[in-house]
Amino acid sequence: MQNWDVDQAIKLLKDMEEGNCKPNILIYNSIIDGLCKDNQIPKAQNLFEEIICKGIDPDAITYNSIIRGVCSLGMWKDAESYANKIVNSGVSLNIVAFNIMIDALCKDGRTEKAQTLLKLMSTRSASPDVVTYNSLIYSLCNSGQWEEAAKLFSEMIGRGISPNIHPFSILIDAMRKEGMVKKAHELFDLMIERGVESNTITYSALMDGYCLHN
Repeated sequence: MQNWDVDQAIKLLKDMEEGNCKPNILIYNSIIDGLCKDNQIPKAQNLFEEIICKGIDPDAITYNSIIRGVCSLGMWKDAESYANKIVNSGVSLNIVAFNIMIDALCKDGRTEKAQTLLKLMSTRSASPDVVTYNSLIYSLCNSGQWEEAAKLFSEMIGRGISPNIHPFSILIDAMRKEGMVKKAHELFDLMIERGVESNTITYSALMDGYCLHN
C-alpha cells in the first residue's frame, strides 16, 4: 500500500468499527502490513495494541508484519518483545518470523545474535530453510568469517536442505579472496555435482582467483 492507500484503508476501518460490519483479524492484518511497508511503524504498533484491547487475538501473520516493521528500523528490543508475546500467546513463532529477524540482524552486522536465533529455532519446532542459511552465510562471508560460513553451509546440507546458487557464489567468492582457490574450485565441483546451475558471478570469482594466485 502507498501512503494514500493506507490512509484510505484506515478511514474505511474507522467506518467499519463505527458501523455494524466489524472488522476481523484479516482486515487488521492488511492494514498493519500496509503501515509497516509504508514505514509508519508507530501507527502499526498502536493498531496492534488496539486490536488486543478489542479482544481480537493477533495471529502469525500479524506478528510477522509487525516484527518485519520494527526490524527494518533496528528496533531490536521491540522485536524481542513481540517474539516473547508470540510465545506467551500460544501462537507458533514460525519460520517466517525467525527469517525476518535473522536477516535483519545480519544486515545490521549482528551475526552472533542471528546465530543464537538459529539455535533457538530447534527449541521452537521451527526448522531453518535455505533463506535462513543464505542470510547467515552472506553476513559471515562479508565480515571475513568464511570458515564459519563454510561450517553453516555443511550444516545446511547435513540437514537435507538443498542450497541454491547464492550460498555457493558467496562462499566461492569469499574463498577466492582468501587465496583458497583450490577449495573454491572443490565447492564449484560440488555445485555442478548437485545440479545447481552456475552464473557469471561464480565463474568470475574462479577466474579472478586463478589470475591473482597463479
